[in-house]
This record gives sequence, structure tokens and C-alpha cells, in this order.
Amino acid sequence: MSATETRIDLDGLLEEASLCSVFQKTAARCPDRIALRTLHGETTLTWGEYAARVEEVARGLMALGVGRGDTISIMLSNRAEFHVIDTAALHVGAASVSVYNTVPPEDIADLVRDAGATVMFTEAAFLPGVLEVKQGGSLETVVVVDAEHPDTMSLDALVAAGSADSDFEGAWRAVEQSDAATLVFTSGTTGRPKGAELTHLAILGNVRALDKVMETIDGSRIISYLPMAHLAERQLSQYWAMAAGLEVTICPSPREIGDYVRAVRPHYLFTPPRMLDRFRAAALSFLRESPEQLQAFEAALEASIAEVRREQAEKGPQRDAASIRKLSPTFEAVLEHLGLDQVRIHLIGSAPIPAELVEFWIAVGLPLVEAWGITECGAFAGMGKPGTHRIGTTGQPFPGVEVRLLDDGEVLLRSPWMMKGYRNRPEATAEAIDSDGWLHTGDVGQFDDEGNLKLVDRKKELIINAAGKNMSPVHIESRLKASHPLIGEVVAIGDGRPYIVALVLLDAEAAAAWAAEHGMPNASLADLAKNEQVLAAIGEGIEAGNARLAQVEQVKYFTVLPEQWVPGGEQLTPTMKLKRKPIAEKYADQIEELYRRTRTAAPGAGVA
Repeated sequence: MSATETRIDLDGLLEEASLCSVFQKTAARCPDRIALRTLHGETTLTWGEYAARVEEVARGLMALGVGRGDTISIMLSNRAEFHVIDTAALHVGAASVSVYNTVPPEDIADLVRDAGATVMFTEAAFLPGVLEVKQGGSLETVVVVDAEHPDTMSLDALVAAGSADSDFEGAWRAVEQSDAATLVFTSGTTGRPKGAELTHLAILGNVRALDKVMETIDGSRIISYLPMAHLAERQLSQYWAMAAGLEVTICPSPREIGDYVRAVRPHYLFTPPRMLDRFRAAALSFLRESPEQLQAFEAALEASIAEVRREQAEKGPQRDAASIRKLSPTFEAVLEHLGLDQVRIHLIGSAPIPAELVEFWIAVGLPLVEAWGITECGAFAGMGKPGTHRIGTTGQPFPGVEVRLLDDGEVLLRSPWMMKGYRNRPEATAEAIDSDGWLHTGDVGQFDDEGNLKLVDRKKELIINAAGKNMSPVHIESRLKASHPLIGEVVAIGDGRPYIVALVLLDAEAAAAWAAEHGMPNASLADLAKNEQVLAAIGEGIEAGNARLAQVEQVKYFTVLPEQWVPGGEQLTPTMKLKRKPIAEKYADQIEELYRRTRTAAPGAGVA
């Protein structure tokens, strides 16, 4: 920490009555500091302006009859209005449920009905689907933040309907820690989504634990870019930012995150592994502009990775990120080019993480740590710390979080700030949380000798082959995805089967770059999925991945699908988890064709 940096101590969060009091204290402490901004200044709100806008919207909600114990729904892209509306709902004692923008109308109706929401905030782009839900009787009022429509209310009209006589201060001071703050619906990879009801206490406790590890610096910059229905995003860019008075730059789409990181130079950043893999590709592309610089980088990287591996093996002192960066000017150049040079902690999570990817970035001097979380415990449950992080683990559980393993490896978690339960689903709540208060997470894990947790797979997703061998599809898929940049998604198949086969999707960005380099700039993914050179490259990648797997785990045959999957679609949840059962059903013919092949694949894997 430099002389100009001040550590924010959030130890007192659990003594606050609610998130409302936390927000009000932050707004009073730094009213002139920027709270929310867009990149080019179209929207900029200081903490004082943010608080004033929250009061206006809260009075409008009160005019609609929304109050303590009620629920509102929000279907917005990543924009400043989300923060204002959600925080206003907190101040009248209401909870919110954020709906992913990719959810179809019939599923929106289910979420709204389960949540008991009668008011929905949305924008013009999503209005047709929302109006379809309203016509079905699930909603009473639709508020549109960026347009006017005869069957809706504008946000300005909502504010205008508010009364100066309504007791705004009395409303927020009446909110208690035990009140619901938000409902977060689980991804639903195997069944109907469930709404985890998180209280003000659950969120306050999680923020406090997060701060213990992150050691928040006053005035830090972060970027909000994932959907706000993603609890990790909400925890970091709304609740943590609210408690610490951070400056949040709002990025409307994850596709633009590279440009935003370069412009903002954030102090803290959270990304899924795939995004960090794209940062690595961007770094190598930048270095290729100068062959001498690339050669110098590769030599320095090889030496630094060797040192990282030695530190990990010996479990001794680790170099700090700043000293690593000084080993080579190319390390500094890469981080500055990408906008990662001022990052204090970079969290990676939400999906399996190849160890090679973590090694690469730590060796370059990025303070990268792996994190683990679960919706039912308020987003995060543990993470590593720069300087002591053990690659392949999610560090030790947060202070206040107990973790133990069952005999089959399932991770159980207990904490004072777990969810209240699944709304209107008492049977599901009882199934998830046992009589001793332990949440059965469904994750399979193991502890190392230092108490760090390593997640192996999801309990229900383990592959048991025809010979009775248990295998982790996530482990197999992670090895294969790390083996070649053209490989985007991999689905390992083999439950009850004699061997493993795989469905492979091309990485859209890497495939486009490959096509341009090979004189096919207009080639589609479908064209490339049939291209012999591409298939040969994928085959080499599968073979390389197989070399790092046990023989029984190795992929014998694979097929490349001529398509791309999107979050919230048939194959992926909104948080990018594989929907394995729907995938197996949709691609049953392709899978059966892989198993009809009888020849032995040699060398490496065969392609169908």
C-alpha cells in the first residue's frame, strides 16, 4: 500500500441495521466522489447524486404501494438505472429479483410469479417479452427506463408520482437485517430454477468477509460488466461498492470489457476463465507485432513460470506481483497494454480454471487468485490471497464460513449469512440445508494439507463409465480446452459408456483470427467446423489434452459442432454452466454416431 492509499475497514458492517444505513453513511462520507459512471460521461453520478436519485425512485415506489416485505423485478442491461432502482427498493424494505435478459417470456412469468413481484422495471429492448408476461396477468405495473409506451409507466412518471410527504427516512430506518434484500434464482442446469432469498445480513456478512481478504482501498475503481442477475457481479459492483464507496464504471456488454479495462485501469477485477484466456490471446497478439519483444517475453515467461512452480511445490514464500513485473520490461508492457497494470487483486471464478492459465498470469505479475462461491451463501465463500495462493485451490473458507466434506467428497457449508431459504419451496430448502444447518452444495472437493479447498466437480455430473470408474467431466474438459486456442467449449460424454467421447465447439474469436490468417476472412463457424485444417488442429489439441489425462479419461472420438452457444440458451445457463442433460438429448444422434465407430483412434483422438 502506498502512502496515498487508505484502507477501508468494513469490520463494523455486521453492526449496521441494513444495507440502507450502509448506503446512507457512504453517501454522507463521500458525497462528491463519483459513484457510477459510463465510459464517455453520458452518465455520471456522485455518491450524493446517487443518494438523491435513490430517494426520488423510492418515493415513486411508495406511491405504487411497494413497501416492506414486497418484491420488485428488474430486467435491464448493465446500466446505472439498475443500481438506482435496486437500491431504492432496498430503502422501502422491498426485495428485488433481477432477470437475465436472455430468459424467454414463459420463464420470466415463472420467476415473477415465484417471487411474488407485481412491478417490473425494464427497457425498450426487452419490452415485448415483458408485456407478454403482463398480459398473462403476472404483473400489474411495468416501468420502462428509456422509453414511453401506452401500456407502461416511464421512470420519470414514477418519480413524478412520488410524494414529498411520504416518510422516506422512516421507511429505510425500519428495514432490518433479517429482511429479504434480493432473490437470486439458481441457474437450473437440471430442473426448475429456485429463488434463493438473501437477507440484508447475508449480504453484509459476505461483503465483510470479502473485504477481509481483498483489503479494500478507499476510492478504488471497478468495472461492472456482467449481467446484474449474476450474484458475483451484484456483490462486487453494487453491495461491496456501496459499503466501500468505490467508483463503478458501467460497461453495457461483456464483449466490450477489453476496451473498458484499457480505459479504466481498474484496481479490482473479476472475470470468468474464458475472458482471461482472451486477455492472454490479446497479449500474445500485441507481442507478435515485434518479434524481438515476443522472444524476450517468452524467455522471461519460461523462467518466471519455472519459479512459480518451484514456489508452489515448496509451499514457501512467493514473490509479490510488483517484483515479478520488474523481471522483464515485456511483463510491464503487456499489463499496461491490456489495462491490467493497476490491478490489486484479480479474481477468477464461475467456471473450471486451467492451471496453466493461472500460472501464465501469476508469472507475468498479475495478482490473480481463484475464488469459489455459491448463491445460497451470498456469492463468495472463499478465495486465495496474492502471495500465498495455491494454484488449483480456492484458498481457505472466508472468516465465518465453515466447510466440511462428506465421505463422498461433497462440500458442506455453514454460515450465519446463508440464505433464508428458497422462496415458496420449503421442500427444496429442507433438501438443501440439513437439520444442523449445513448447506449441501453439490460440489465435490478436497482439502490440501494447508486447509485450501480444491473443487473437483459437481456431484451429480460425475461420469461413471461402463467399468464403474468415476471421472470428473470438468477435469477432462478443462484439460482439453487448455490444449488449443481454437477449442471453445468441450462436453465430455461417457456415463455408462465404454470410453469418453466429446462434443467440441470452436472459439468464435480464435476461429475468426485463424480464418483471417489463412486467407478465409469471410468463413463462417459452420464452414470452419468442416475445414480439414481446422479439424486437424483440433485433433492435435485433443491429443495434447489426452496426454495430460489418465488413460481412462482420454477422449477417443470427437465431433466439432457447426454452431456457437449463448448464455441462457438451450445448452448454457446464464452463468455459462453446461446444461448437460439438454445437451445429451439435443445431440443424441451425434453422440450415438461417435459410439458407433469401432476403429481404434491412433494416434490421438478420432474425429467424426
